[in-house]
Amino acid sequence: MAAGTAALTQLLLISAGVVLFLLLIAAFWFGGRRRRRAVAPPWPAEQNPAVQSREDSWQTPQEHARNERRHRYREQ
Repeated sequence: MAAGTAALTQLLLISAGVVLFLLLIAAFWFGGRRRRRAVAPPWPAEQNPAVQSREDSWQTPQEHARNERRHRYREQ
């Protein structure tokens, strides 16, 4: 009787471990699906007009002045 109870206990523990493992795999899979479907956060230029005006910040001051009438830089 004791041997039967020990075997049943071992079988129960192994089954619980397998179920827990499958639940963890399912949770990671479900989380990955949710993350892929989530809407991407907006870019900083979409949120802030000041950043939007500086999207072309790789321009030289002279190039920038040609686009912005309020700035007057001397041509060098």
